[in-house]
Amino acid sequence: MSTKAKRVGIRKFKREVDLSKNIDSNLTMNEMFERFMMIKKSEILAKRTIDEYLANYRYFLEYTGGDVTSEQITTELFCGYIAYMRDERDLAPNTINIRVRTMRSFIRYCYEDKGWIQEPIHKRFKTVKVPIDNVEAFTPEEVKKIIGVIDESSYTGWRSKVIIFTLLDTLVRVGELIEIKRQNVNLKNRTIHLEANETKTRVARTVPISIKTAKLIDEYITETTEFNSEYLFVSYEGEKLTESTIRGNIVFVNNELVLTLN
Repeated sequence: MSTKAKRVGIRKFKREVDLSKNIDSNLTMNEMFERFMMIKKSEILAKRTIDEYLANYRYFLEYTGGDVTSEQITTELFCGYIAYMRDERDLAPNTINIRVRTMRSFIRYCYEDKGWIQEPIHKRFKTVKVPIDNVEAFTPEEVKKIIGVIDESSYTGWRSKVIIFTLLDTLVRVGELIEIKRQNVNLKNRTIHLEANETKTRVARTVPISIKTAKLIDEYITETTEFNSEYLFVSYEGEKLTESTIRGNIVFVNNELVLTLN
């Protein structure tokens, strides 16, 4: 048997590393991440995608207590992080998986593209299993009850109503909803254009809205013109809304619905 044949299968997780890529093998994780983010920003990703990378890395540093050396970047470190999120923080599986995927993308880059890490750690820590539930859509009667509990006399209530109608018509994601600009709302054709750099799939699309929703948006635009914001939906101070604000408002409405039904 030749020497070459004998080597087949040896050191399964090792590889020959291009020394030209491995000059910076003693970088700390923070230093690696800074360089990784420079690449991500050069790819012209959506702002919220960049923000997600930064936020999820901060969550990881909360677990480690700060920066770590290249030698400390191990499979055990990330498996411990997953256990920490699940057992100590009691985070939902979907939340855990979002953070895990971000870190796997980062570690994959460090291993495959730069050679800063000598082991394919990203292949060894996995996302957690997510229970599959049957998601039931609201019936027309339930939608009417949701709308019925909204206090339209307040700005927040009125805005929530317009937002709910827009979500029901367009089926856009909340992250896409907050990026809708006034100039992209065509009330005459009853459409809303979503720009490519603000959609999750990075593909622009135009979605239709009903006559009822178009009238509500028209009235909302008129009432909020004084804010001079480029964004369609804004806060009471005229600032761009956040995803958490919208979700909080909708959860509040849904809770009221539950109380009403019970």
